[in-house]
Amino acid sequence: MTTGYCMKCKKKQEMVNTQNVVTKTGNSAVKGQCKKCQTNMYVILPKDKSKMSKMTKSKKSKKTKSKSKKSKKTKSKK
Repeated sequence: MTTGYCMKCKKKQEMVNTQNVVTKTGNSAVKGQCKKCQTNMYVILPKDKSKMSKMTKSKKSKKTKSKSKKSKKTKSKK
């Protein structure tokens, strides 16, 4: 069973009547109800690992570029 955080119970609970859903942005999620109070619950699942590795590589390259610009500015002020 899938677990998620119930806003009514204020703790993690198991979900019943679960359905796999795709959001408008393309992320996968699980929709269901709390086992104890029957409140609707919604859990967004993590993205694919292949997509995550591509995102981290692009962020690292942007950071190195910004550092080199800062070092040029500090040299020109001296």
